[in-house]
Amino acid sequence: MKIQTNPTWDWYGSERRRSGWAAKYICDGELVATAHVSTGGLIEGFNVLPDYRGQGHGPRFLRELLDYFGDCYLAVSESETTAVSLYQKAGFKFFADGCFGTYGGRLMKTQGFRGEVEAPKRNFHPSA
Repeated sequence: MKIQTNPTWDWYGSERRRSGWAAKYICDGELVATAHVSTGGLIEGFNVLPDYRGQGHGPRFLRELLDYFGDCYLAVSESETTAVSLYQKAGFKFFADGCFGTYGGRLMKTQGFRGEVEAPKRNFHPSA
């Protein structure tokens, strides 16, 4: 797939959902990645579709989300080393000891995040 220099992203159905915003990342007319950002700044379900991984879409989409929403936080399993690396390169740092959520994720946040931390409402896993 040829990567556009100007991929776009928008809202599912162009509407705000009750608990936050659902965003999709589109390149060359194809859905490439999705995420949900809660009203409290929690990024849930950040997912680049398998056919588009390793092509630079994840960092681009994450940067777009952070540019739009500002500082955020998320939970990630330390065993998901690719995801942890992506988040660290985007400026996320681990800030809570122990496990978070039912799959043993740890919390990460951007440096400027000052909001209250809320628990994810459900588990998201990239391979699900």
